[in-house]
Amino acid sequence: MTGTVDRLVATTPTNFGVQRMLPPNAWKPDADSVLAAVAELGYDGIALGPPGYLGTRHELDVSLADRELVLVEAFLPFHFSRNDLFGEELAALQTALSLLADRAFSPFAVLSEGFREPGRWEQAGRVRGTEGERLPSARFAALVSNLHRAADACLDAGLRPVLHHHAGTLVETDYEIRRVVEAMDTDRVGLCLDTAHAWIGGADPLALVRDFGDIIRHVHVKDLSFQRLQQGTGLRHDLTQLTIEKVFVPLGTGDGMIAEAVARLERTGYRGWYVVEQDRLLFDDDALDSVLDDQRRNLEFLRGVEAPGA
Repeated sequence: MTGTVDRLVATTPTNFGVQRMLPPNAWKPDADSVLAAVAELGYDGIALGPPGYLGTRHELDVSLADRELVLVEAFLPFHFSRNDLFGEELAALQTALSLLADRAFSPFAVLSEGFREPGRWEQAGRVRGTEGERLPSARFAALVSNLHRAADACLDAGLRPVLHHHAGTLVETDYEIRRVVEAMDTDRVGLCLDTAHAWIGGADPLALVRDFGDIIRHVHVKDLSFQRLQQGTGLRHDLTQLTIEKVFVPLGTGDGMIAEAVARLERTGYRGWYVVEQDRLLFDDDALDSVLDDQRRNLEFLRGVEAPGA
C-alpha cells in the first residue's frame, strides 16, 4: 500500500550556476534573481551557497521573509586532516555561523572535507582501490578529531552538524565513508547522504541507507548518468569538468535510483529535508531561464514519489 507524504524540499544556488570557483567563460546570476526563481518555483527553502552570495545577515533575513523561504543549510568545507590549515578554517567558521545562528528553524551545518586536496579533485571517481584511498593513520585521526571540533562549534551555535561525503575529497569512496562513520561520534555529528556523490565514489546509496539510516539526518538528492560519468572518468576529467559535461541530470532521468532511495529513507522513518542538487554551470550563451524547467521538474519529481506503505 502506498500513499503521499508532504516532503520538505529545498534547492541550492549551485542548481542555478552559482559555484565557489567558476571556470573560464562561466558566469553566475545575481542573488535576487535566484531567490525570486526559487520562490516562484515553489521550493520550501534554500541553501546558503558560497560565502557572501546571499548578502549580509540583514539582507538575507529580509530576502527570505519576503519570499517565505527557509534557510536550510550552509555547506562548510574544511581540511580536517591537515592541522596546519584547519586551525585557520575553524577560526573563519565564525563568519558563517553569524549568518546561520539564532533562527527559528535551526539550519544544518553541512561539513565536508576540503576541496583541492592534491590527487583527489582531479581523480574524482577513480580513487577507489588505489593506494591513495587509504589515508595514513595519523592524518585519519586528525580528520576525525577536527571533524568533532567543527561539529562542536556548530552545536554551540545551535546548528545541526552533518558530514557530507563528497566526490573529489578524502571522504569519497565506500571505504572512506564507512571508515569515518564508524569512527565519528554520531551523537555530535550525523551523516548527510548525497545520492550521486555516493555513486561517483563507488558506494551504493541504497546500501548506505540500509546500514546508516539511523544517522542520516540530511539528504542531498542528485541524479546522474552512468554513461557520462564513465566517459568523463575515462577521459580523466576532474569534478568540475564532469559538471560541465552534465554528468548530473534531472531527477528521475538518470541511473541514480532516486525514487528507490527516497522510499528506502522514508521506510527508516526519515522525514527531514531533501535538498535538490543538479550542479550546473552557466556559460556565455546560457541564460538563467535555461535551468528553470529542470528545477521545476526536479521539484515535481520529488513531490510525486510515492510514500512507502506502512
